[in-house]
Amino acid sequence: MLFTFLIALIGLSIGAVVASFLGGLSTGLLIYLAAGFGLLLAESGLGLAVGARYADFAEGPRPRFVTVTGAIIGSFTGMLVMAIVLAPVLVSFILSFAFGNQSFTLIAPVISGVLGVSIGWIGYKLSLGPVGEILSELPA
Repeated sequence: MLFTFLIALIGLSIGAVVASFLGGLSTGLLIYLAAGFGLLLAESGLGLAVGARYADFAEGPRPRFVTVTGAIIGSFTGMLVMAIVLAPVLVSFILSFAFGNQSFTLIAPVISGVLGVSIGWIGYKLSLGPVGEILSELPA
């Protein structure tokens, strides 16, 4: 999970640098970083859970590492997780623009971060059993 998270963190960092050049240092950048950090953790945990449960180590000209079923399930659950984690930020933007209510703007990224950490932790816990089974099948 750490490897996937670190690779994705490079993209988040580059996005933050570009956003800071275009928009300056503002609360929008902090919202971007907090929500992005939560989303990275959630997607990393989900990817670990799906990859461990639907592993495919078949030999062939192009190894897949995940079954087709696992890839489809992972894609749809990844989109669902993204919607769940980013929903508080979207609601805060809607409240801010439609009603001029800024009170939810600073707490929304924290909620997104907590949701992301929680989903990432659940994905990690769900992957422990399948990873143990995969490791037990390895020759000693």
